[in-house]
Amino acid sequence: MKELIPLLSDINSDKNMRFRFFIHQFCAVILAVFSLTGCDRNYSNINPIDISNLTDAELSEKIESDVQILKIVEQNLLRIQDRKKHYFYAFQSKKPVLLDHIQRQEIRAIWIQYLDQLFVLTKLMLEYLNYQELNPSFQNDAFIIGFSSNLMLVSSGLDFIERTAFIAPFEVLLDEPIPEFNIPRGLYTKFKWQILNLNEYFNIDDDYQKYTILIRESPVGPGQQITSPLFPLIESHYAQSRKILKSKRMSLIFANYLESIKDHSLKMVFPIQKGVA
Repeated sequence: MKELIPLLSDINSDKNMRFRFFIHQFCAVILAVFSLTGCDRNYSNINPIDISNLTDAELSEKIESDVQILKIVEQNLLRIQDRKKHYFYAFQSKKPVLLDHIQRQEIRAIWIQYLDQLFVLTKLMLEYLNYQELNPSFQNDAFIIGFSSNLMLVSSGLDFIERTAFIAPFEVLLDEPIPEFNIPRGLYTKFKWQILNLNEYFNIDDDYQKYTILIRESPVGPGQQITSPLFPLIESHYAQSRKILKSKRMSLIFANYLESIKDHSLKMVFPIQKGVA
């Protein structure tokens, strides 16, 4: 009996550790599920987990949980994209005018909802950034999650920038602080220049090549092919990012960006949309 006491203690300790880990993952899922609600946010406190410190069992559970989180974020992004089409493209199709109170409220709500998704994607991207330090048996899955997070962040960011960049009413409104959600003044401008960082697209292309090699060369059974629930998501967002980058409007936006950083003045160089208030 005395010999069993340490063993039972270890088992209970392991159960408590696994329970705490489960609670953490559950909270992460709740964060993604309820990211379209009016709950308080704190965008300055991401606190990514050092996944290299997790046991194999914990990391396996986290990978499964994070795949589900990314699928939820994808659905949230699709809903936000539908709202953006209505409140941004509809506005741009008419003669530009000053935003009224309802338009300001709706556009600000879209911005807050979108930041919720960026919060989750940034956290996951940081957590899986050093996937190569993990046990080799987890590296492929970890790479896929990290790449998916980064790709979704850049792809959705390009979509947001294409609809808002260098259009005065949007830029002014989105740069305003929202104290109740801890959103500082100028956050949109920082977000815009980060998304327009050209090096990011070379990184995505490199990672996409790694992804295709992974699918082609991963050892599987005869007649089988490596699969992941995130593969359709990766293909969709990669295609979207390439399509947006080839658009005429993004060419003008990048021209403004390059001219702006050339003389270190983050100002609008070309009148992308004339007559905007």
